[in-house]
Amino acid sequence: MGAFSVFSGKKKKKDTDSSTHYRRLSTVTMISKFSVLLLTLIMVLWGFSFHTDEINMDNFKYLVNSLSGDNVQVTKYNTLYYDKSEDNRFAFVRGDLAVVNSNGSTVYSLNGERKSADVALKTDDPQVLWSAKYMYIYDLGGKEFVIKNSLDTVKTLSFNYAIRGAAVTDSGYFAVASNEKTTRSSVFVYDDKYREVYKRSFGSQYTLAVDINDSADRLLTASVAAVGGNFVTELGLHPLTDESTLASISFEGEYPYRVCFNKDNGFMMLTDKGCRFFDKDGALLSFTEFGITGIDDFEIDEHGFIRMYSSATMSAEETIELYSGADGSLLYADSYEKGVRLARCHGDYLYVVSDSLLYAVRLSDGEIRSTTVEPDVLELLTVEKDRLLVLTEGTGDVYNIAELFNDSKEESAE
Repeated sequence: MGAFSVFSGKKKKKDTDSSTHYRRLSTVTMISKFSVLLLTLIMVLWGFSFHTDEINMDNFKYLVNSLSGDNVQVTKYNTLYYDKSEDNRFAFVRGDLAVVNSNGSTVYSLNGERKSADVALKTDDPQVLWSAKYMYIYDLGGKEFVIKNSLDTVKTLSFNYAIRGAAVTDSGYFAVASNEKTTRSSVFVYDDKYREVYKRSFGSQYTLAVDINDSADRLLTASVAAVGGNFVTELGLHPLTDESTLASISFEGEYPYRVCFNKDNGFMMLTDKGCRFFDKDGALLSFTEFGITGIDDFEIDEHGFIRMYSSATMSAEETIELYSGADGSLLYADSYEKGVRLARCHGDYLYVVSDSLLYAVRLSDGEIRSTTVEPDVLELLTVEKDRLLVLTEGTGDVYNIAELFNDSKEESAE
């Protein structure tokens, strides 16, 4: 035996102990992986057992993609294809597009992949809203208010009477206008956990329009009643912290269409006679009266009010006017010889669809560019800065609006 054999013997023993340690660590890791897989399988089987009417192959594939980390929003946009219908409604759900109609809802990624479908949801006149996390679907005149994510229904609220209107904030607070046995109108307000946090009744009035401000501490309502053979509309501003009223204004001979907060807690009310603009305390700032020209169509949101009306009799020509939501000032006005199919204001642009052309008006300087689109456009949604999703009855394409304003390019679709 050599002089240093004692040291070599200890080294071998140390190596053996280290090898045993790593084998044990490998075994523990393997057992942990199998435990996670087993738990996942149990959860999936539980879902199939209790929700067999809602889970289908699309939903299952979406779940697998989510678990594998494949549920990442892509930046490449492809043409979307969905069931063609002039009654399609649209919403964004965490970057995905939801298409809602009387036959249910389907969710697509913007690269064209179908992620999920719900054919059990049947409606006659579907309405859809959305927040940062969910979409909210109800049937105008129906009794159910359905809250969904990209994959599944997370909550269904049932009311005893018909739903007349609803509103939702980006944070997930929402209000529903219906009625109860003891009153013709009640507005129910829920937090982002679907818990009722406020209710207000309106006696013999019918509440037809509601809105909640971004901070979810104010409720805006428009109610109507018949008095002496005339409609009387009452605009109400209410805090969600108590039963008081911050402002209450009546307008005789008018019928309410919509109410809407702006970004500064001011608000607008649209009736059949005109659109009024108020500051946060309820003081009237401006009134756009329709007069004999009336109104053919409109769009109203926190940014402003768009009015469309016929410019002349025996002609398809229509005039469009854009008013600031902050103070009611006129920002843009022009006439379109072939009429206006729809108009939307997003970010720095006003978009107008007329015949088979999409006009983009840059509000900063009034510059206008156009590009061809299909004639059956139903909606325009912004997917990111300067990129517009043009949705027709059966397809969706993303347009690069910034490229329209490059002198070297007249139109662009990608």
